Amino acid sequence: MAGVNFDVAKIMVLERRYDEAAALLSSLEEIGRTHNSLPSKNISYQRGEWELALGIIARAQGQKDKAQKSFEASKKYFTDWLTVRADEPKALGYIAMCDAALGNKEEALRQGRKAQELWPKSRDYHASLQIAKQMAVVYAWTGDHRAALTQLQELAPLADCLTFGELKLHPQWDDLRHQPLFEKVLAAVAKPVKIK
Repeated sequence: MAGVNFDVAKIMVLERRYDEAAALLSSLEEIGRTHNSLPSKNISYQRGEWELALGIIARAQGQKDKAQKSFEASKKYFTDWLTVRADEPKALGYIAMCDAALGNKEEALRQGRKAQELWPKSRDYHASLQIAKQMAVVYAWTGDHRAALTQLQELAPLADCLTFGELKLHPQWDDLRHQPLFEKVLAAVAKPVKIK
């Protein structure tokens, strides 16, 4: 049940219904408890995702203290997760995103590059694409817009990695919207994928 509500909250974020999305995300713990599906309080990938989403919402609303608290909590959940599941590809990328949002540029880039080294396309194609998308966010949030857009350009022609709706609507890409190249990337993502 919490998973469905998390997806609903993600749609609300795309619609910029931030307060509603934050309220729903904040209620996921109670929803999970009601349905006896609450993830472990100490180590939880799902809780890391919830806190990351709350951080993105607070960041988009300019609520710096609230965003910092959520990104710090998210980073802790993903760090704890990696102590028991070191083979989780996206957790390290999420930690890099949290560090980028917290202003820890060098650490964010280090963690993101480490994730890319650990999960090349030859090891897991889909995981490598997700990590590349996370790195685009890291670059955007650390002010390296050119690197972020280059990363997005590489992802644009690939199926199921980057969608037009996500790129056009998600606030995590707001730092790039004023860049002329962003519109070109958006147009490239909108093109139908050629199936070979």
